[in-house]
Amino acid sequence: MRLSLATRRWLARLTAPRRRKPAGKKRHAAAALKAPRLRLLGTRGKLRIYEVDSSATRKLYGDWTMGGHDLVYAEFVGKNEVWIADEVKGFERKLTTLHELNERRLMAHGMDYDTAHDKSTALEQRYRKANGRGLDEALRKECGQ
Repeated sequence: MRLSLATRRWLARLTAPRRRKPAGKKRHAAAALKAPRLRLLGTRGKLRIYEVDSSATRKLYGDWTMGGHDLVYAEFVGKNEVWIADEVKGFERKLTTLHELNERRLMAHGMDYDTAHDKSTALEQRYRKANGRGLDEALRKECGQ
């Protein structure tokens, strides 16, 4: 009696030795994240943007609110990282991300924190007053896309 092709493939899979993942490889990318990082939201070149656990982040730095980056919070935010609070959603998340990316870019080009923060807050307020019109394009531009 001859077995069908589907049956032969099924038997081959059933009896084949199990393949193991190489040692040291993580099964899921999320398992590789260190607390308080919850998930990777996106990248911009070497820069990584993470959603983070707000309450855990406030334990590290009590004044931390909606977002931050490595050029301001170098003592706990990893190099080339931007953190966005998990409690910030939707429109506010976009505004916060724009603020943090713009502020970090200005500081990376030599601007002091206070000036970069004020300019980023003004940029954020412009899109807030416009009810978000043009915000997605501004984020794409800030992300270099």
